[in-house]
Amino acid sequence: MRIKITALVILLFIAGCAQAPKSGVRTDVLRTILPKEFGPFFLPVSDNLNSISINYFTASAESTSVFFSMVGDIDWLRKDNTPSLFHRMVFNGLEESAVYQFRVDAPSDNFSGKSFIKTPPYGGNYRFDFAVVCIDSPLVLEKSPHFLIILSKKAAVGEEEFISYYTKNRKILSSTVIVPLFDLTVMGMDFSLSRDGFFVLKYKTANIILIYKEIPDLERTAGIALEDSKDDNYIVASIQDQAAIFRLTSAYRGRVKAIYALKKNCEFNPEWITVEKKDNFALKN
Repeated sequence: MRIKITALVILLFIAGCAQAPKSGVRTDVLRTILPKEFGPFFLPVSDNLNSISINYFTASAESTSVFFSMVGDIDWLRKDNTPSLFHRMVFNGLEESAVYQFRVDAPSDNFSGKSFIKTPPYGGNYRFDFAVVCIDSPLVLEKSPHFLIILSKKAAVGEEEFISYYTKNRKILSSTVIVPLFDLTVMGMDFSLSRDGFFVLKYKTANIILIYKEIPDLERTAGIALEDSKDDNYIVASIQDQAAIFRLTSAYRGRVKAIYALKKNCEFNPEWITVEKKDNFALKN
């Protein structure tokens, strides 16, 4: 386990964090669609999740203000004084093997709770968990994983559906990094992983190929992402072309640990995946 960062490094971390631009959507439009207050939820900013964004909405235009810390350390405050209803703050360069604690600094009991996210483990001995769920099926997880991949039977999910799903499952979704396998736009802000519906997520030794749009020559595209990879490979697909899924499964089952995909007209049961590696310290003759 590495020694925790010093106060000086934390100050440099704060100074280096990027702030996303505010949305220019009219406030009357926001209020007719959104509940008065909503969030927070965490989304990826990088393909290895060492940078994340925290996102939330407030009932009135306020500054963006977030307390954060690594568990056991003192709280630090980051603030943007620009009044807004939509708030997005990016945290870059997260430490490995850490549990970060976040609390929205807003004058409402709806934001009084604390949210926690876990970062990739450090070193050769490690264990982490991620899960695959579907927004169209009940979410039955007992705890939050390091990150959560969310499938959908639709290529794009509207903000009302996303907010309803989040509200029902707030305990889990407010303390993990959400990886949406669908185009997601909330109040004019685009949270899609990629416009072509193909994304490769690297998390420690997990190499996860994410597919959520119909892609010509899908098997070849996935194969390129698997070339020369000796990591824990997974494929997660949120597309309706069952023939393409069958071909993908046939072509790469022997080269990946698992393939998770939607089945036609069936509910998707949540999948909990644990990735673990232990160094072998046994002496060899």
